Amino acid sequence: MYRRLVIFTAFIFSSFTAIGQIYTPVEWSVDLDHLQGDNYKLTFTATIEDGWAVYSQYLESDDGPVATMITYDNEDKLNLVGKSIEKGHRKEGFDALFDMNVIKFTEEYIIEQEVQVSEGTDLSGYLTYMTCDETKCLPPTDVEFSFDLNSQGALEAESSGHDGESSQFGSIEGIEEQEAESSGLLEPVKWNARYEENQDKVLFTANIDPGWHIYSQQMEGDGPIPTEFWIDGEKVTLKEEAVEAVEEKDDFFEGMMVRKLKKKSVFTLDIDDSKGPIEGEIIYMSCDKERCTFPQPIPFSID
Repeated sequence: MYRRLVIFTAFIFSSFTAIGQIYTPVEWSVDLDHLQGDNYKLTFTATIEDGWAVYSQYLESDDGPVATMITYDNEDKLNLVGKSIEKGHRKEGFDALFDMNVIKFTEEYIIEQEVQVSEGTDLSGYLTYMTCDETKCLPPTDVEFSFDLNSQGALEAESSGHDGESSQFGSIEGIEEQEAESSGLLEPVKWNARYEENQDKVLFTANIDPGWHIYSQQMEGDGPIPTEFWIDGEKVTLKEEAVEAVEEKDDFFEGMMVRKLKKKSVFTLDIDDSKGPIEGEIIYMSCDKERCTFPQPIPFSID
């Protein structure tokens, strides 16, 4: 049976899709209030579990955590009235996780933004945020929102894990190699996939920049995010081979023992033709000696 494999990129400052039993310690709601005329107030409210924090829109540097950011569709048809206001349980100071001063919110984080938009124009977009506890961070997540100003219809907001039109990394049909589109962002890990000659296996390959590593599938405890493969909503463990695999204590995660994969790693998925189309995702994180990145999961499909 001939199958077609499609795999998409996930740029670093993007989103995280909650599937299966993946932990989501932040819940968002989005409300729209009519002020007067064409002016409205958007209110974004995050309810944050104990021990976790979400980072402000206003950070001193891009070298640390991902700042909360609101992206609007149809920006040419709306005006932001003033600077957004942040409320909630605010903490400002040195963050050992990122070795810099940050502004973050615990328990509750509220953003209020006045906008001016003409009636008949949909007000929609997405909010991007990242959440961390004292030892680890989850990949940035997008929360979509949409309001129909014609009808003042109900809010559509959800932690969706993507903005609806994710950037395409490339595709593989048959056993063609995947070619990456440059995003202009830090991308220390490039993924591609190909079939073995008889098409009964798919090889997922992570090409890792010098000085960087990803983490093995075989990880335990509350440390780094292991490399994970999810097939039709269930996590599966694939055969794992690495050019260089190192087991050592990781200073980023309080000296816990971890297995790091460097240079190039190949993960093998056995294909069962009798099961029909396959949908899945690759979840991973990458680190060097100074920082970690939290990319969006990489979705793939095999027809």
